[in-house]
Amino acid sequence: MTAPPPGFEHAFVALEGGRRAHCVRGPRNGPPLVLLPGLMDPWSGFAAVAPPLAERFWVHLVSLAGHGPSSPTADRRYAVPDYGRDVAALLADAFDEPACISGNSLGGLIALWLAVHHPRRVRAICLEDAPLFVTEAPAWDAHWMRPGFARVVEAMEAARGDVEALAARIAAMPVIRPKVHATRQERARTLERLRRLLGPAASEPRLAAAWAAYEEEGRQPAVADFYPAGAAREMALALSEVDVNAPREVVQGRLNTGFGHADHLARVRQPALVMEADRLLSGIVEPALFDEACRLLGRHGQRAYADGAGHLVHLDAPGWFAQTLAEFFLPAS
Repeated sequence: MTAPPPGFEHAFVALEGGRRAHCVRGPRNGPPLVLLPGLMDPWSGFAAVAPPLAERFWVHLVSLAGHGPSSPTADRRYAVPDYGRDVAALLADAFDEPACISGNSLGGLIALWLAVHHPRRVRAICLEDAPLFVTEAPAWDAHWMRPGFARVVEAMEAARGDVEALAARIAAMPVIRPKVHATRQERARTLERLRRLLGPAASEPRLAAAWAAYEEEGRQPAVADFYPAGAAREMALALSEVDVNAPREVVQGRLNTGFGHADHLARVRQPALVMEADRLLSGIVEPALFDEACRLLGRHGQRAYADGAGHLVHLDAPGWFAQTLAEFFLPAS
């Protein structure tokens, strides 16, 4: 397993049927704070924000069901309520007080479900660029992200657990992000972000041609051309720890079975922060849909715009993310 940040440790919660839920927990320096990653993302994506948050919270970084050391769901189905029930069991085992919960992408949908169905366990929630409304039918059928997820599922199925075979397939597929029909301004902003994140690795000569073709012509590059050497294998290693049924359920439109977004947003009674990524870098949810989410949340909702940060706000702007969560979850401190 990936080593936890300094001061953190791996922990497991026993679930029914011999299953288990995994998290990485820090020192008890404040109220519980649970960070939920997105689909196919590991707990370690929060490694950069965990130490500063641990100065003021009791931080728990969760591996979703079917991801990493956490067991698959009992029936290998992965709708939001299936994920939510496992996280609820973890909350009940780990804490004797309500927790603050922040979820990125799919994790945000799970946080929303928990706030409604386990209100006594949830103090407040943050929805970090959560795919509100767009993963529901009929919007999901035509969304630009769906074909990319479908290609990932096909690659995982064909590789059958062989990391090298999976890496080769990932290297050849077009990148999922940035979106295919991005404007030139969006493409330029994406490359600016990528250079910042990659640092010295962005100077690889072979990347220049693919990046120029993408920015100037909108030509969709392959993963091998768009990212530094070894990136495809790192992605394959991460995906090798994910139950392929999890992304398959998303592709097939079953993620929101038993979970209506509008209905749940209207039923939230805890403080809720809608964190929107930079519109030029994400584009997963149109601004009007975030407007609707805040309208449904009413007086319980607040909104924060992460200028310059993409869908994974906690990776792109870790300092801003940690400070924004602290100010929202601990407003009087």
